[in-house]
Amino acid sequence: MKTLKSAFIAVLLTFSVVGIAKSDGFGTLKPPKNVIYVSLQQAVQNPGLLFAMKQQLDPGFLSTNQQSYTVSVNYQHYRFMITGTYEEWKLFFSPLKWGPPPIESGIKKVSSLID
Repeated sequence: MKTLKSAFIAVLLTFSVVGIAKSDGFGTLKPPKNVIYVSLQQAVQNPGLLFAMKQQLDPGFLSTNQQSYTVSVNYQHYRFMITGTYEEWKLFFSPLKWGPPPIESGIKKVSSLID
């Protein structure tokens, strides 16, 4: 009888642990919200996004040999996935093209980039 009680308690604990783990969303992969896909040409039209790109991106990702590069930039509670070719990104990181990043007071709203 003791063995039966021990087995029942073990089964009860197992089911309760599994139920708690599933209720937290553990192990489920949800797609990220607020993701916007834009090209590099579209992204540099927004001064605020340009400022965020200059702060968050490092030109080190250009060391791999690819036809196009997609980077992730967080700006105004959105994640921007920005795609461009090697030549476009090389021009983006050139100090002669863009100069210093814009001041934050000239930031546009994200709604100008959302369809």
